[in-house]
Amino acid sequence: MRDSEALSSIGALVLHTLSTHMSADGECWPGLTTLSRGCKLNKYTGPDIVSRELKAAEGLGFLKIKPRAGKTAIYQALIPTCSGQGVFGVTHLL
Repeated sequence: MRDSEALSSIGALVLHTLSTHMSADGECWPGLTTLSRGCKLNKYTGPDIVSRELKAAEGLGFLKIKPRAGKTAIYQALIPTCSGQGVFGVTHLL
């Protein structure tokens, strides 16, 4: 189950910026510098902050990060679905 309360305000900004790059399938592959620039973060420390927030968001169940050797990672949005009891808990790829 996702805990949106555990997501920091910077994390929410990073996810919003990431969403502006996503396809209809909920997939995208922008670089950390691109996301940092989109969040208006410092050009030197921003990519590290973005990386940390993306990893935290993945841990919270908001997205799946698929690393690629020598390329930017692929980010896949995850959406909660309703179980038979009406409780959010099962996560599926978009």
